[in-house]
Amino acid sequence: MSAMTVSALLESGTPSLTKIYLDQISKAAQPFATIEQIGAPLPIELGDQGQFPWYWATPENYCAERTYNWVDRIVQRGDGSSIRLAGAAFSNEYLNLIKDVFWKIGSRDVEKMNKARVKSEKDIQAIVSQYEGIFGTITSEEMAKAAVKTKIDYIVQYQVSQVWASQPPLELTEDNIWSLAERLGKVPASARTLVPAIQLYLSSSGALDLERDTNNKRSQLMKLISNTERPSPENGGMTVADAQKNLSARVQYQLPEIGRIEGSLNNANQSASVMLKASAESTETVNVSVSGEAGISIPVAELFSLDAEGQVHYNAFQMNTSSSNFEINMTFHGLTVYPIPALEYRAGAGTGKGWFDPTLLQEAVTNGESDVSGYEFTHPPQRDLTKEGNFGRLTNLVISELPTVEISFATGSASQSIQHFDEHASVTFSIFGIPLGSSEESYSWTKIENHSSGEGFTIKLEPPKVTGSTTASGQLAYVLGATAEYPAATS
Repeated sequence: MSAMTVSALLESGTPSLTKIYLDQISKAAQPFATIEQIGAPLPIELGDQGQFPWYWATPENYCAERTYNWVDRIVQRGDGSSIRLAGAAFSNEYLNLIKDVFWKIGSRDVEKMNKARVKSEKDIQAIVSQYEGIFGTITSEEMAKAAVKTKIDYIVQYQVSQVWASQPPLELTEDNIWSLAERLGKVPASARTLVPAIQLYLSSSGALDLERDTNNKRSQLMKLISNTERPSPENGGMTVADAQKNLSARVQYQLPEIGRIEGSLNNANQSASVMLKASAESTETVNVSVSGEAGISIPVAELFSLDAEGQVHYNAFQMNTSSSNFEINMTFHGLTVYPIPALEYRAGAGTGKGWFDPTLLQEAVTNGESDVSGYEFTHPPQRDLTKEGNFGRLTNLVISELPTVEISFATGSASQSIQHFDEHASVTFSIFGIPLGSSEESYSWTKIENHSSGEGFTIKLEPPKVTGSTTASGQLAYVLGATAEYPAATS
């Protein structure tokens, strides 16, 4: 096969070396992931995100925006078994979805409620009559604004639960109904005589369970939307600081303790390796295999690049006096699982905190347009909500220190252009166009070591070391793979 560029390989449908490389580094991390019991990590295409800024805590213990934006990315299916980070923020897309959900009462339950209401029609008429005697006639406009269809629902589901409640929305649980007067701190003095009648109606009506469930589900949805749209420390939000130290409230990801991650990244006993072998085919092309996979021919310039001191750019053949076969051995020290749990909203837990509730979306997907009581979507979702779709989020990353790199040439000797490099000179290294490190974190050129046979030589590059300094928010970890969930998927 003639040499093809990486982009041409992608367009042709041929498995690209980039994909093979990502597959192999995720496989190299699988034994460690199995020990950590997170499931098999998938290859991850990072796009323009770059490697992971793991050090999330600012000196003031806020979350660094750079890290937050990285973990809050939509995940979608990539090529083959891989996943891909998209540009959209997951929390924003999640908010758009839950704002398009509503609680619907199925026709059978409507019939049950109506029959029960007939039995207590006198009580209902008395409550409505007394209410309208105090506040005036309940208009259709008022009912539409409150999203209800009857006057009694306007009084119970809107006024009692939303307007009069001390801490709205008030869930009409059995306990709350029996202590209703204590829960309605905002009820007008003129309406206090209504409370016992409403309490009796709710506790004795045959429609109590349905009424209460409908009210509670709608209240929970409103609370969930509020927590997600307007996060704060009171409802479980977290404070995020940008590079200029401007602060904003965001929904919370419960990121791991810094000391634990730092200690794990510095554990050299937790490691994995990937070997690339390149055979020179011409003065411009090489055949490359990754960890024993079938080789693919590409231009040598697209395999890796090394920039010295930000000035001179080299590929493999420019570093050697001959077009030699060579190997690239990459060792990933400090394998670490980096969990990314979202703060879940648990209805009835008593805290009122949290924002993430996948069960609500799953119920809306399952119900579809069925005539049942439950959550439904107002409009068909624009995103593909299946496990093969484009509405996923990261749950775990498998990360490491940036890899140690050894480039070993079988023959030839180091070209004069690289012989002058000082030990520990600053260099940047990219493989298949994927940068290792950043402008803030450069590799160190450790040494050129001639082989004892007299033929060939090895170049060693060392990554920047992980530290716990207060300026560490720019530190990057290498992402070998990830696990993800598709929270609205039902199977």
